[in-house]
Amino acid sequence: MNWSGFTFNQWDLFTFGQWPAFEFAFSFAKDEDMDSIDNSLRRNKAGQGVFFRAFDEAGNLVTGDAENITSVVSLDGATAAEATGGAVVEISPGLYCQPLAQAETNAVYKVAVIPASATSGVRCEMVVASVGPQVVVSAGSVAP
Repeated sequence: MNWSGFTFNQWDLFTFGQWPAFEFAFSFAKDEDMDSIDNSLRRNKAGQGVFFRAFDEAGNLVTGDAENITSVVSLDGATAAEATGGAVVEISPGLYCQPLAQAETNAVYKVAVIPASATSGVRCEMVVASVGPQVVVSAGSVAP
């Protein structure tokens, strides 16, 4: 089943097929209006990213601000450091993705990503992503 470029699988996760170099795994909350984004990561796996929104002071989504947004990343509450996985990308009006380096997903419990815009009056949502084990599937086995 496809929905605006997203491919759903049987675990209720979906990947965004527009960027073959990345394997973003995330799920939206089950709300009808999809107000919140529940980011999920696999531990110590390259090619992942987290999703967040940017708003102006009136609460409207801000578009076209990706080049002005930078992020810091904290693993399990440790001191945050600048994100090194790549530049922020706008994937839909007001919805942005911060790619993460493999080392930035090597947490035991949570990864916090704190994006900030250099544009005056623009605020970005902080992301706290749950970290799950890296799933390895071999021939003849089924992923949980």
